[in-house]
Amino acid sequence: MVKVGILGAGFMGGMHAEVYQNLPNAELVAVADRDLDKARKLAGKYGAIAYSTAEDLFAQGSSCRKRIGRNW
Repeated sequence: MVKVGILGAGFMGGMHAEVYQNLPNAELVAVADRDLDKARKLAGKYGAIAYSTAEDLFAQGSSCRKRIGRNW
């Protein structure tokens, strides 16, 4: 199982989350966005943890792949 974190909870971040949700060997575990409310909304939809910074997501301690959904 590949654990995935998404940076950016905008349109493209949401598209990436939907794709990962449908992959049998992927699990979305984290979403980070400067707008924490947007991160919480997207993360909540997929059972992931929301963060307000990329640094917090990277520091979460789990070994997950990161996907950038927008410019940071």
